[in-house]
Amino acid sequence: MNEVIEAMAQADPRACEVFIERQSRGAIDTMIDGLDTLDERVRKAQMARPAELMAYKFPDSHEPLPANVTQTVLEATVMQDSKGLDDVLASLSFDNLATIGSLAYFLKDSAQRQRVQAGHASSDHEKTL
Repeated sequence: MNEVIEAMAQADPRACEVFIERQSRGAIDTMIDGLDTLDERVRKAQMARPAELMAYKFPDSHEPLPANVTQTVLEATVMQDSKGLDDVLASLSFDNLATIGSLAYFLKDSAQRQRVQAGHASSDHEKTL
């Protein structure tokens, strides 16, 4: 799992997908709710820095987040800890905020697809019973 987290630190879409695939259905639901909070907090942090926001050019690939930031952000996301997220985000560069924004997007996309697939799998299973 450490390798997955390390890849997620660069907002790797496949790593986000693998991370979500390894979660329980309940954890995915919790993660989706928390990712809404994370997305909101990242946008707020970016909007508080208008000059950097206007000058920002989205990179082809993201530089890795500082050590332990990915894990800290994931924990605060699951806990829906807005203050904890704000504290972490305030200390990051604008590039790091963009990386976390992409990470949130990829995680939420993967989680929603996984939830839909699980729902269809449940429906299909019930039809055969």
